[in-house]
Amino acid sequence: MANTATIQQTGTAGEVQHPFVKPLLFILMLSFVLVWLLPVFGGILTAFRSMDDLTTKGFWALPESFSLQYFKEAWTTGMLGRYLYNSFVITIHALIGTLLLSSLAAFALAGYRFRGNFIVYVTFVGGMLLPFQLLMLPLFQLIN
Repeated sequence: MANTATIQQTGTAGEVQHPFVKPLLFILMLSFVLVWLLPVFGGILTAFRSMDDLTTKGFWALPESFSLQYFKEAWTTGMLGRYLYNSFVITIHALIGTLLLSSLAAFALAGYRFRGNFIVYVTFVGGMLLPFQLLMLPLFQLIN
């Protein structure tokens, strides 16, 4: 029976890993997450502040008092409720249509073998790799 104290961790290729690799990777990834979420934290922090507080104390200062007044003002004067409703209606219909058509296409591509099956599959996958904004640029130029 092997002594568990002498067994070392092995990586995917069988090489021996140092005991500090995983903690260092964790610290590195955690620092990336914190840097990535820093603008989100700044946006949330400034949402509770007045414009005077923001200009006098700077962007990263804590607010003097937390107030939901600015959310209420944005909801009423900006008509955010109506825009949110419109977004839900459009999104739900687009989601149902996309799921319906995609499931039918996936069933046909997975269940039936026909000439050009792989070409159609590669075309679908390649189309999903292109960002939507990239496809909208020629349409915008065509309209204008």
